[in-house]
Amino acid sequence: MVFVHGIGIDHKSWQKILDDFSGQTTLTYDLLGRGQTKLTLGRRSFEAFTDQLDDLLGGLEIPEVILVGLSLDGLVAA
Repeated sequence: MVFVHGIGIDHKSWQKILDDFSGQTTLTYDLLGRGQTKLTLGRRSFEAFTDQLDDLLGGLEIPEVILVGLSLDGLVAA
């Protein structure tokens, strides 16, 4: 399961809920320009966020996931 955080927060926003998914593989990360990422958002579009997610999953060689999104970043997951 990959958890995509909402605007104005970072990957740590999922910390409390991750205990509910013990025994399952989970992944949280910071979207461009947020949290501890050193990469900047650059252009402001959902495409930048979806490209980041595609690159992350490809780099980790994860072919299928269950995406969970929060708030506006639920659109990234969609």
